[in-house]
Amino acid sequence: MRSIPGIAAYFTLRAPSPPVAQASSGPARSGIYAAAATLAALLSISAPAHSGLTLTTAGVNLGFTATTFVSGLADVITEGPFGLALTGNGSVLVSDFASSSRYVFADVDNQTPANALFTLSSGSGAQGYASGVGAAYGGNGANFVRFNDNGSEAALLVPGVTPRLGMAADPASGHLIATSSRGLIDIDPVANSFRVIRATLASDADGVSLSPDGSVAYVGLFSGGHVIGYRVADGSIAFDSGNIGHFPDGTGVIGSSNSLNGKIIVNGEDGSVGLIDPNGAPGNYLLIAQNVGQRGDYVAADRSNGSLLLDYSTEVDRLACGPNCAIGGVPPVAAVPEPEAYASMLAGLALLTFTLGRRRQAR
Repeated sequence: MRSIPGIAAYFTLRAPSPPVAQASSGPARSGIYAAAATLAALLSISAPAHSGLTLTTAGVNLGFTATTFVSGLADVITEGPFGLALTGNGSVLVSDFASSSRYVFADVDNQTPANALFTLSSGSGAQGYASGVGAAYGGNGANFVRFNDNGSEAALLVPGVTPRLGMAADPASGHLIATSSRGLIDIDPVANSFRVIRATLASDADGVSLSPDGSVAYVGLFSGGHVIGYRVADGSIAFDSGNIGHFPDGTGVIGSSNSLNGKIIVNGEDGSVGLIDPNGAPGNYLLIAQNVGQRGDYVAADRSNGSLLLDYSTEVDRLACGPNCAIGGVPPVAAVPEPEAYASMLAGLALLTFTLGRRRQAR
């Protein structure tokens, strides 16, 4: 059971977003805070019935598919799983805020907490995780940490810097990009040092994701309705989505050989999943999926298969974009024919050329 101070600290950091049909006015949010404090005191934790991510017609037509990774997680006032990352051995680390538990699951769909390989106590609250090189990283209370493959804390990172909400990893450099008490920072987990990318961030700066080349950090502003892209090199703004609504949080950039290439998936806290075109007009947004009655949050790229894992109130779902396509990673490379296959192809081409030549002579 979570202590009252833990609950209070969490709601100081991030207030719960309103349900889908509820306006985000100040009085309404104040009512939610009061309800949160009351419910926190009573700590009535529940796990509502499984909902599931459902594609819209647009999502289906674009080639997306959706499945459930794990369901039946506990939630409190729609807040459930937050920290989400792949461990060094390819398992999936999930931190559930409501039950203060950190789970490790095999990377297969249709699981429940009963299928967890490991279950431990978590102090991460609403903090984000990242799939680093050889390990999972994230916020665990007052510190950034590296996690062991069984979900336990392995080591502290950059002591004295407090995690905020979002975190992402660059698989090329091995660095971690995170929101913190020092602003948006670049952590080198090997040297255990950090560099400030941008000292000032909006108070609602939330989930962090990276462009495929690691040059831009996308940050969701859940109250402002924008997704902002900051250049990792100098903190300048490289992209502003305009107001897209839907309380944007986690994002993933698509790499593909079709028209989806470069477009950004946005997981909204109202349960919506949208697609925005960075080259389109400000505010452009296409709804491709919904999880009705569930609150969306962080995402994690599954680089083993190109899919994107997405947090919801009581579950983690998976979104995929089809062959030769990946969300938040490099698309799978098409298989290269073996030398024997090339020889067979050349022989077949030679035979075809010979046959066509004989036919012309026969005429």
